[in-house]
Amino acid sequence: MALANPIPAVQGSRVELGPGLHEETFIIAPGTSDYTTGGYVISSLALRLAATYGIQSAWVSAYNATAQAYLVFPTLALAQFGGTTSGAGFEGYSQLLFYVVVLSTQAQVGNGANLSGCVWELTVRGQ
Repeated sequence: MALANPIPAVQGSRVELGPGLHEETFIIAPGTSDYTTGGYVISSLALRLAATYGIQSAWVSAYNATAQAYLVFPTLALAQFGGTTSGAGFEGYSQLLFYVVVLSTQAQVGNGANLSGCVWELTVRGQ
């Protein structure tokens, strides 16, 4: 089983930060042996954000005891900076990679690794 789409949100976590900008926390609960090398790809649409450049920042805000054995990195691709040719400046990202590393070895979790039982809360700011 892969990650749910859309990613489930923590009830009551959505905060409006201004016109068109909000912050919300989501539950990342992997299935059995579904990790892919390079991390889980999570689209802005799966996080209920704008399809193009909806993600502006993301961080892991909490985890359960099973997930303590891992480090996770919500990774945003530098190549996805928007508006750089128009002079509009940074707009955001259309996806992020949820990259998982084994804490004791500092090595990426292997392809097909079983992370079931791990639960992380991912907080995302965007539009």
